[in-house]
Amino acid sequence: MPLTLEALAAPFPERTFQYDAERTRLYALGIGLGQDGAAADLPYLIGPVPRVVPSMATVVAWDDSWIGRLGLDATRIVHGEQRITLHRPLPATATLRASVRIVEAVDKGPGKGALLYVETRLQEEGRPEPLATLLSTVFARGDGGFGGPAKGGPTPHAIPDRPWDHQRRWRVAPNQAHLYRLSGDHNPLHVDPDFARAAGFPAPILHGLCSYGMALRAVIGEAVGDQPERVAHVAGRFTSPIFMDETLEARIWVDGDTLSFQLIVVERDVVAIDQGLVLLR
Repeated sequence: MPLTLEALAAPFPERTFQYDAERTRLYALGIGLGQDGAAADLPYLIGPVPRVVPSMATVVAWDDSWIGRLGLDATRIVHGEQRITLHRPLPATATLRASVRIVEAVDKGPGKGALLYVETRLQEEGRPEPLATLLSTVFARGDGGFGGPAKGGPTPHAIPDRPWDHQRRWRVAPNQAHLYRLSGDHNPLHVDPDFARAAGFPAPILHGLCSYGMALRAVIGEAVGDQPERVAHVAGRFTSPIFMDETLEARIWVDGDTLSFQLIVVERDVVAIDQGLVLLR
């Protein structure tokens, strides 16, 4: 079924999700915490109320059923950008109501795909104010030509033109995607070699949102004094795939409460996440 303007405007049903401290610790393991035995990781991994890496907001209400509802070609979808606005710090355990809507759709034309800007609003049960607002940019490579506008979308953040102030390196574990998928994203592209080759990759690639969480954890550790509750907004653009067993380097620039970052694949000298932005409260 081809994508239509009517389908894009149709509302999606609200859903309820629950998560607990055990799932919060599982997410931390999924983005590499505890891998090298660092003492700084322990508050995220032990204790009845663990610290929360704010990027966990992207998985606590994981729901990609809207892809099927729109009739998109799921085999040709690429995650382009991710933004998170945290109206208050993410708790270690909660019951949430999640609502999804398409806020904008850019038509690149027949055979050129479409850019969909998908907003997810998270609200904690029993509280009237929103907890977090997520904005995902999805490149639906097989779904252009639906009659939408040819331009649009938010303006990306510019990385400072000077040497970075902090950096951190780590290795992607061979089983990292298997750990991360336990938080909800079961796309076989990240764990099934045959599926990955059919999609045009020589091997499974790491989830983009896993590398996003890894980068944010590095920023918090290097430039925020391991105070994740200070993070009010995160943004970044996915620019290159990452494979298991590669070495990653986060480069961080500090301008007061505005932090910029890039994530580099060291062996291939490519930028995997660009135009990264963290705003502090």
